[in-house]
Amino acid sequence: MVRGLFFATAASAVVAWAWPGQAQPVAGVVVRWVAPAGCPGADDVRARVRRLLGADTLEVSPRDRLIADGSVVAVHGHYRLSLTVRPEKESAGATRVFDSDSCESLAGVAAVTLALFARGATQTDGVTPSPSPGPSASPAAPLPSSPPAAPLPLSPSAAPLPSSPPAAPLPSSPPAATAPPPAPLPSSSLPTPAPSPVAAPPPGTASAPDSAQPSTRRWAPALEVPLLVVDDGNLPLWAYALGVAAGVRFSHLEVTLGALLWLPQSSANASLYGATYTRRSGEVAGCYALHKGAFEAGPCLTMTLEDVTASGTGPDVVAGPGHTTWLALGVAARAEWLLRGWAAMFLQPSLTFATSRPIFAIEHVGAVYQVPLAAVGAQLGCEWIF
Repeated sequence: MVRGLFFATAASAVVAWAWPGQAQPVAGVVVRWVAPAGCPGADDVRARVRRLLGADTLEVSPRDRLIADGSVVAVHGHYRLSLTVRPEKESAGATRVFDSDSCESLAGVAAVTLALFARGATQTDGVTPSPSPGPSASPAAPLPSSPPAAPLPLSPSAAPLPSSPPAAPLPSSPPAATAPPPAPLPSSSLPTPAPSPVAAPPPGTASAPDSAQPSTRRWAPALEVPLLVVDDGNLPLWAYALGVAAGVRFSHLEVTLGALLWLPQSSANASLYGATYTRRSGEVAGCYALHKGAFEAGPCLTMTLEDVTASGTGPDVVAGPGHTTWLALGVAARAEWLLRGWAAMFLQPSLTFATSRPIFAIEHVGAVYQVPLAAVGAQLGCEWIF
């Protein structure tokens, strides 16, 4: 019977100790907590805060009460806590964001942060709390206006004995009026907790992409390949080409030298006479780019050397190739998207003007085509930055 009474008493003591930890709120802090299933809940966070505060859990006036909103979400294999603390009478407060592999550790971080906020809130009412019989969790800093207490002389009866050290007499408690209370802090000011360590993201988790930015080097070589080009006006029909270009990027400027090989094309006039054209081009371009995040855009100037070989076609025409070259000057607009710090895609529409207008003609037939004054075109390609 004695053993049964002992176990009943012990169980009652355990229930009496555990039940308030689940229902009693934290003095001065209203905790609102949202977390995924399997993570610590609001009652667990409150219990941790009370354990951290210990004897510092003091009642505060309603005007100094704090509202704490905590939200834990799962992000790419780890957990992220957003914790906002504000005075009850204000709509805005301080927000902290923490990341960790475990939501259990985030509950601990939240408890430490709320304990620091709660301790700061207990000092905002301008009243100095009475000293507790035990040691405080955070010792108070000495007041600058209180002079250090002089050591008390030992009485003759308290001379040291060979076997044990003397026990110094304890002074009586000083009156509460020896030092002025600290000046009250504004209720809207919140103490800033010490920064908590943030856990590194788990292996395999992609970090924020910072490589899709313009190269920080002042100059860098670049290669444009593949290069797809289309234009209209230099030859009778729309023309298509493949090319490659190499250049140098220097701050906002880029200068490239490229070569294009065009697909052959044939055309005929109303009298069934025409020509087959084989075209090659070499181009020098200079562009000025303005950066906006991962995008670049700016104007360009171009100079193109056109080289065309043509052969006449039609009844009773013996194919005999003819060859001509001319120079074209142009303007363009270039838009570039940096996929990485070393790779980009670009689009460059252009307008060119021929410095001369060659005429393609068949002997005894006459002209079959003359190069016009202006032509339009566009380039689409990939750029590799080294």
